[in-house]
Amino acid sequence: MSFRGTLTREFTAYSTGYFFMQLITIGLAVFIRNVLGPEQMGVWVSLQVILNYTKYSNLGLANAAGREIPFEKGRQHFDRAERIRNVSFAFTLITALALSFVMVFAAFALRSRMGELFFYSLLALSFLSFFQRASTFCISLLRAEKQFSFINRFNVYSAVANAALTVILITSFGLYGYYLSMILSFVLN
Repeated sequence: MSFRGTLTREFTAYSTGYFFMQLITIGLAVFIRNVLGPEQMGVWVSLQVILNYTKYSNLGLANAAGREIPFEKGRQHFDRAERIRNVSFAFTLITALALSFVMVFAAFALRSRMGELFFYSLLALSFLSFFQRASTFCISLLRAEKQFSFINRFNVYSAVANAALTVILITSFGLYGYYLSMILSFVLN
């Protein structure tokens, strides 16, 4: 198949998968807001600020690795590419683990002032943050390896699995079920 045909096929598959994933995400967001009360949604939205800032904990190393690995492979420096992958992955895991420990410490330090819901939410967030950082880094490496069709399938399957887990667990356990579904989604992926 020609380059243009391959590019068109991959673009179409990715766009279709992305659209499907967004439909699932929108439906799930509406469901979650209908099931959780204002207090639980308020706690989740507040903690999402922390979760969003943890994205920056690897200091852009995932993006740099995603750029440098293909560059080094193109220059036939496979050992350098492997070293970049290993060092950046180790740094990402170490910083994610350190942030998780800080969140656990903060949960215990603030437990008496913020209440049980916030305490358990921050504990769940510490696990979620760690697994999210590891998963995001792995997807970045897959992009560097030009595994776009795999990433597309992964995103669609992940969205379906996450939606199923969320619906089952949130109806049974509320906000804690939501946290558990997100952690399990990252662990299983």
